[in-house]
Amino acid sequence: MQLTGTDQIKTRLNDNVAANMQRFPPFVPQDVKDDVRTSMEKLDLDTPTVAIYQRYLSTDDAAKAIEFYKTPAGKNVVQATPMLMGDIQQMAGKQGQETFQAAIQRHRPEIEAAQKTYEAQHASPGPSLGPPTPGSGPAAARPGSSPGSSSPGSAPKKPQ
Repeated sequence: MQLTGTDQIKTRLNDNVAANMQRFPPFVPQDVKDDVRTSMEKLDLDTPTVAIYQRYLSTDDAAKAIEFYKTPAGKNVVQATPMLMGDIQQMAGKQGQETFQAAIQRHRPEIEAAQKTYEAQHASPGPSLGPPTPGSGPAAARPGSSPGSSSPGSAPKKPQ
């Protein structure tokens, strides 16, 4: 897996875990930290990596890729790929967010008008200081209840 960069990925993963473990609260027992470290060192990335390659590449294409990875250019590609992918993902996320925000901004007046219409259509009456109206109050809010169907603190009567 050295050719595909899986070894480098595992090394970076273990480095990140070690850095995160430095931020563990002081009460985390040492045996927990030791177990995390040992478990991460035993982590098998090779088997699932092979399965992923098999999912996307034929045996012939994989053999050709391996030959390429053995060349100086292939070694450079393997070494640069994680950084390339990270930078591409970061750029795509940033551009996606900027594009989303720009589209929303272009439609801000339309959205605000729709919000006002929605709020007007879905406005609930505010609290009233007047006497309760029939069909309002806590009993009306419970499905299947009617005034006087249960006493305070008791469960509503079940239909028979």
